[in-house]
Amino acid sequence: MKYLELSIDVIPREPWNEIFISDLSEVGFESFQEDEDGCLKAYIQEANYNETHVTNLFNQRKKQIDFTHKIQLLEEQNWNAEWESQFDPVLVDDKLEIIAPFHKSILKQGLSIVIEPKMTFGTGHHQTTYLICSYLLNFPPKNLDVLDMGTGTGVLAILTELLEARMIKAVEIEEWSVENAIENVQRNNCSRIEVLKGSKEQIPTIQFDLILANINKNVLRDQFPSYSTHMKLGGSLLISGFFTTDDEELIQLANKNDFKFQSRNEKDGWSMLQFVRL
Repeated sequence: MKYLELSIDVIPREPWNEIFISDLSEVGFESFQEDEDGCLKAYIQEANYNETHVTNLFNQRKKQIDFTHKIQLLEEQNWNAEWESQFDPVLVDDKLEIIAPFHKSILKQGLSIVIEPKMTFGTGHHQTTYLICSYLLNFPPKNLDVLDMGTGTGVLAILTELLEARMIKAVEIEEWSVENAIENVQRNNCSRIEVLKGSKEQIPTIQFDLILANINKNVLRDQFPSYSTHMKLGGSLLISGFFTTDDEELIQLANKNDFKFQSRNEKDGWSMLQFVRL
């Protein structure tokens, strides 16, 4: 599998790096990082790259800000080595560490999740993954049935099992991510997680106590009715993957699908919203 690396150099870095991350996530880009100079690097599978979509996006942004960009093809072997070299341990609220197999544990007490740092989204580095991890640590899903939509590496599903969730279904559309999630589930000795390939159509015909959706705004718009259908009355929905400026739009959409807004949290301009099913 080959990936493309898109580099964007924009001044000022903030908030524009975050804006481009949001834009590119909506046209299929999976992973993002900043180099030592602060330039944004975005990654997408070569087969999923749509030049027209990216060109249209850039034409709109050039009306607002000057920036330069370039794109190059990465060989898979070189990419994996580069990704590993950039993967640092993540510590969440001094209660959870997310580390790679080649890291030593850094947390004396608490939970530890080992994630193989491949191309898949969800290592805990991104603000949205961090926000949901933090929420789950403070409100453990003990004995709950959980649905994790867009599971990526499987890190959120794995955390819910460590926090004693009863049953977890983890849905992911990308084959590469499905394989990675299954590997990570096995690596963390989880037995109550089932990883399913697909989208909302693959949600089992059961109802859940807790649904997690760390996905971009466009996918959330499309999937809200499915969340409502598969949620028990009084159950909780956690969504992230968008900016705080998108909060009100998503709260209104949630209300239309029988969810009541309960709480929010944010980190570096990224948002997480929590709702209860009415």
